[in-house]
Amino acid sequence: MAVDVPEGRQQLEGEVLSVKMKYTAFGDTLKMLVRVTTDEGIFKVWGTVPTNLVADIERNHVVRFTATLKRSDDRGFGFFSRPAKASIVEPSSVEV
Repeated sequence: MAVDVPEGRQQLEGEVLSVKMKYTAFGDTLKMLVRVTTDEGIFKVWGTVPTNLVADIERNHVVRFTATLKRSDDRGFGFFSRPAKASIVEPSSVEV
């Protein structure tokens, strides 16, 4: 069940659902969609991959990081910015 995305500076832990390169006139940026599961339910957030994870991040990894969250018009979806203190908690179990 989708729950409201908390706002403000938060520590998150969740599964990376997708990783995508965004190309703009200002440069290229790697973005990720993360599904966060809490006791109350699930929400998803979209934002820039933290710099220290760029080389290693993959779909299905479980990551932990601190970021500033902002809720979108959809209560179960939001955006994160200024990610810091990022780490991969659990590597992907999917074999290639």
